Amino acid sequence: MKFVANTEPKMTLKAYFKHNDENLICLCGRGGHNTHHPGNRYIYETVDFLLDYYQSLKKEEKEQLTNWAVQDFESQGRRLFNLNKNGEWEELDLNAGKKRIRAKISQRFRDARICESSSN
Repeated sequence: MKFVANTEPKMTLKAYFKHNDENLICLCGRGGHNTHHPGNRYIYETVDFLLDYYQSLKKEEKEQLTNWAVQDFESQGRRLFNLNKNGEWEELDLNAGKKRIRAKISQRFRDARICESSSN
């Protein structure tokens, strides 16, 4: 069975893992569990790779680079999950997911920049 976003009822993370690679799943939120999740590591590695270039850009160029990172995330079939009010992981629909992954990537650029400047 192949899960296709937005054509089936929302699926919990546990059910999704049965049919998909957890490396393609990114978890919303902050904290150790999310930081060490394999799908979230992709975001950190991408941002770390692009950080020096990102810092050399003007504001509108930074937005374009972030948009490129979101498109790269989506083109690989990655999905974004969020904890619902019942404490279960649910996949975000494409529109909400795009906004959240953009926010997550932007936050990672800011966090990485702060970490880099505090280590100097």
